[in-house]
Amino acid sequence: QCHHLGFNSWLTYSGTGCGRICDEYRIRSAYDSSLAMSHLYSQDDGDSIEEKLAFMKKYGDEFISLRPYFCEDFYPLSEISDKLDIWCAAQFDRPEKKDGIVQIFRRENSPYECATYTLRGIDESANYLVTDLDGGEYEISGSSLAEGFKVTIPERRKAKIFKYQQI
Repeated sequence: QCHHLGFNSWLTYSGTGCGRICDEYRIRSAYDSSLAMSHLYSQDDGDSIEEKLAFMKKYGDEFISLRPYFCEDFYPLSEISDKLDIWCAAQFDRPEKKDGIVQIFRRENSPYECATYTLRGIDESANYLVTDLDGGEYEISGSSLAEGFKVTIPERRKAKIFKYQQI
């Protein structure tokens, strides 16, 4: 996450790996303009080969759908820190397509279940469709969205990604 926030302020193309563990938080933390996934199929880590392949397919497909955003306008929404008691967030906005994504990470020791972020590039006179990649969507006015993008994540050590599209 620190790599992501730090490098994207200066370099359009960068990336990192997610390690060999099938972990949604880790892989979503590694999403950037490039991504490295590797798994040892002979390693006895409790996951079957079928589970590893299903994980790689699911999150590989998710990454491919998000990859175009990682070369667009980047806005860090939180400080660059490796502290485990805070949230980490970033926005990628595509002005030409009037859409973008927001990545949000509630770290493992954060006592807070809610956070509000100020998004950039929002047209306050328009309406937006916000889609949670884990399920669900809602419509919101641009003026409300510009006032603050409010997120609740009850689980600790949880990664969320939201798409927004002007409608």
